[in-house]
Amino acid sequence: MKVTLAEVCGKGQYGLVASATDLPVGPKFLRTTDMIDGSINWDAVPYCQVDERKQDQCLLREGDLVISRTGANAGAAAYVADPPEGAVFAGYLVRFRANDSLADARFLGYVLQSREWADYVTNTRTGSAQPQLNAVLMGKFAFDLPPLDEQRRIAEVLGALDDLIDTNERLRARCESLAAEQFMSRVVAPAMSSTAGEDDGWLRLHIGDIARVVETGRRPAGGVKGIVDGVPSIGAESIGGIGRFDYSKTKHVPLEFASSVSRGWVESRDVLVYKDGGKPGEFRPKVGMLGSGFPFDRFMINEHVYRVRTDNRVSQEFLYFWLASPPMMEALASAGTGAAVPGINSTAFRGLPIVVPPANLRNELQGVLAPLVDSCLSLAVEAQDLRRTRDELLPLLVSGAVRVRPEGVAA
Repeated sequence: MKVTLAEVCGKGQYGLVASATDLPVGPKFLRTTDMIDGSINWDAVPYCQVDERKQDQCLLREGDLVISRTGANAGAAAYVADPPEGAVFAGYLVRFRANDSLADARFLGYVLQSREWADYVTNTRTGSAQPQLNAVLMGKFAFDLPPLDEQRRIAEVLGALDDLIDTNERLRARCESLAAEQFMSRVVAPAMSSTAGEDDGWLRLHIGDIARVVETGRRPAGGVKGIVDGVPSIGAESIGGIGRFDYSKTKHVPLEFASSVSRGWVESRDVLVYKDGGKPGEFRPKVGMLGSGFPFDRFMINEHVYRVRTDNRVSQEFLYFWLASPPMMEALASAGTGAAVPGINSTAFRGLPIVVPPANLRNELQGVLAPLVDSCLSLAVEAQDLRRTRDELLPLLVSGAVRVRPEGVAA
């Protein structure tokens, strides 16, 4: 049966116009940038101030569907699962609620990840400089709707894969957190106090003293818009944590260009540092680490990212957790300059401090950090394999090319 989104959800509702803040001044405030791969990482969602009346109007609940209506991400959609109490959504989003007697909300969430929806968005949104997709146009999207019990079975199959992906992400985050806790207690805390002195074998150096490589990448003149194949080229939007990457933001450079460039090729476990960009006058540093085939076997960075490799005095893992520690994130933010394009230049970055403990402590700590980083990256690879399986199944199930029988066996 062919239906439209409006027929099974009613009218879409626009969200709240407010300012986001990292401070817990009110409810969680969902924005387009908080939606990744059809889901939401609530831990990363900021807060906002809102009066009770407006909060009630824009309150999110389990099973809501939110769709971005403007900008490069117009049409990006997410299924709302486990929203924090009182969470609201921003004005650049449109919220739809499924009529439970007609449609399964999670099934609709998968429909909004389908190629049919993507094609509809491409052909329907208006505006070239700032693409727009209003609630009425969203509601006119037509798609095949199987019987309700089959919708639920499809959502159950795809949802099981998503649940495994979520479990992997929680384990990955926990491994990184455990490593960070060890590093904080055994390196950062002593380094920031008077207990770590040169007489005890601790060295107070600068990043430039231990860095063998500090370099950015490049992109071709004219940018990379419209290039859909070639060598993956990642920017500052992909930096943050170990084994974390949003494939929807992947850009590419032509193979011919990549072959002509010697710098910016990422090696496994490079420490990646956000160099410049963002809002004028506001530099928010980010540090990341990728590798072991994640997110790609071969890829590059662009000119807004540093890749850093150390000499033998400290490991890549040591450098990552040093730079990602709260005191060093503050130091990076303070070193960021530039009113129009905030960032940290190479000289300032190389001049940042690093405290190196005695060799016996470094070796002991590496025995803890390396296996946990291994786990982070292997879990990231497993999660991507699960995503690939889900994405291969999704169009087959949603289109009806593959049916799910009541006993759960595809036919």
